[in-house]
Amino acid sequence: MPMLLKKMTKAGILSHIHYYLVCSLFMLCSSDCIWAENAEHLYNDFKSNAERVWKQRINEVIRSSVDATISKQTELSLPNSMVAARKDVTQVAWRFDFPRLIVKNHTSEKIDTSDQDLVFCLNEEYFFVLGKTASPETWEVKTLEPVSREPTFNGVWSFLTKSGMANGGLPVYYYQALQMPLSEFIMPDGSFFLSLTSSPSFVVNRLESTAEGYLRMFFSVVNPLRGTAGSPFEFQGGEVVLIPRGWLIHSLRLSYGKWEQLMQCQYEIIEGREFPVLVSKSVKTTLGDGKFYEDTYSYSLLAEMMDPAMFTLSYYGLPEPDFGERRVGWFRIATMIIGVSLIAFALWQMHLKRRKDRT
Repeated sequence: MPMLLKKMTKAGILSHIHYYLVCSLFMLCSSDCIWAENAEHLYNDFKSNAERVWKQRINEVIRSSVDATISKQTELSLPNSMVAARKDVTQVAWRFDFPRLIVKNHTSEKIDTSDQDLVFCLNEEYFFVLGKTASPETWEVKTLEPVSREPTFNGVWSFLTKSGMANGGLPVYYYQALQMPLSEFIMPDGSFFLSLTSSPSFVVNRLESTAEGYLRMFFSVVNPLRGTAGSPFEFQGGEVVLIPRGWLIHSLRLSYGKWEQLMQCQYEIIEGREFPVLVSKSVKTTLGDGKFYEDTYSYSLLAEMMDPAMFTLSYYGLPEPDFGERRVGWFRIATMIIGVSLIAFALWQMHLKRRKDRT
C-alpha cells in the first residue's frame, strides 16, 4: 500500500509538472500573441493618426510665443578611453510668433575666429542676418533681402516632409531656424523623420510593443541612389521607438553597415501645452573603429508675450531697409487674381450662352 501511494504521489507530481509546463507555454504564447496584436494595433493607429497629430504638434510650436535655449557640447571618445578637447559650446535662443521668427546664437567657446554672436530674423517685410564678434561690439549686416512670399503652415509641412527641398520661395535660413524648435523631428543624419516615413523607400520589417506601451518599428530603406548626390538617405535601416501620445520619438537608431547613429529624446508635460515638450536630446555616432561622437542638447521653454519691435533692424540700432516701391501685399494680390478669374469665367459663360442662342 505504501509503495502504491508512493507511485501515485510520484505520478501526481509528474502530472502537476506537466500541467504547469503546458499552462506556462500557453501563457507565454498568449502573451506573445497579445504583444503582437498590441503592436499591430499601435502601428495601425500610427498610420491613421500620426500625420494629423504631427501637424497639430508642429502648429502648436510655430504659433506659440516661445523663448528657448539650447546648450550643445560635442566630445570625441577614442578607443583608449581618452576624451578629445571640447568644441564649440553654443547658447541659442529663439522667439517666434508665426510667421515672424528671430533666432539669437551666442557661442561662448569657439575654435575659430568667426562671429561670436549671430541673429537670424524674418518679419512680414524682410529677412536679415546680423553678426558680431567680441570686438568691436557692433552688429554687421550679413544678409538682407525682402520677403517675396509670406510663410504658410503648408510651406513648413512641405519642407519637413520633402527633405528640405521645397522651401516655398522663402529664404532657406527661415526653415533652418525652424529646425531648432522642431529638433525632435530631425534625425541624426540631419534629415527629417517626416521625410523618411512619407518616402516610398521606407519599409517596415517588424513591429514590437514595449513594456511601456510604446511602438518599436524595425525598418529598412530601399534606396538605389545610395552613395550618389541625389540620394535622400544614406543609412540602410534602423529602428525607432515612438510614444503614442503625440507620436513622440523616444529613440531612433540608424544603421550604415559598419557604423551607426543613436538619438534619444526626453519630454516634459508643461501646463497649457496639449502635447509633451522636448527637454533633452542626445545624438551618439559610433564608428567602426571604436571611436564615437556624442552631441547633447538641453531645452527650456517659457511662453511670453512678444514685442513686434524685436523683429526689426531698428531694434538693433540699424536703419530700416528701403527696397524701393513698397510691395503689394500677398492678400491684395490673391484678391486681384481671384477677381480677374471670376470676371473671365463670367465672360466665358456669357460667350457660351450667346453661341447657344445663335444656334
